[in-house]
Amino acid sequence: MDDQTSFFNTLRKILKTGIILSSVFTIPNLVMTARHHLKSLFDIAAASVYLVSSDRKSMITYDDNGTEVRSEKSGLIGECIDKQEIFNIVNSYNHPNYNSTVDLDTAAPIICYPIIRNEIEEREK
Repeated sequence: MDDQTSFFNTLRKILKTGIILSSVFTIPNLVMTARHHLKSLFDIAAASVYLVSSDRKSMITYDDNGTEVRSEKSGLIGECIDKQEIFNIVNSYNHPNYNSTVDLDTAAPIICYPIIRNEIEEREK
């Protein structure tokens, strides 16, 4: 398969995932569905999806049963949120901000991608 075909196949998967996620109506279902589709999209065993609390001090996720799990903003995920940058970390265990409580326990590379809500748009609604 050439690079262009591979790119378009990945793009199709991302678009399909976006359509599926837009049909989810509760936050716990959104987080669980996003996690499932990230694992499928990248063919990986584990994925994490966190939301940031309104006071920006803690992170929220949901386990497979839909139970809310809160933790202090920390680790690679916390740094990604604070800096609002994409991180592509080859060896998370050796990163100074790695925190096994919130970061994935994996030797595989980690990609952290913050999705930021436009607060000006939210205030105007």
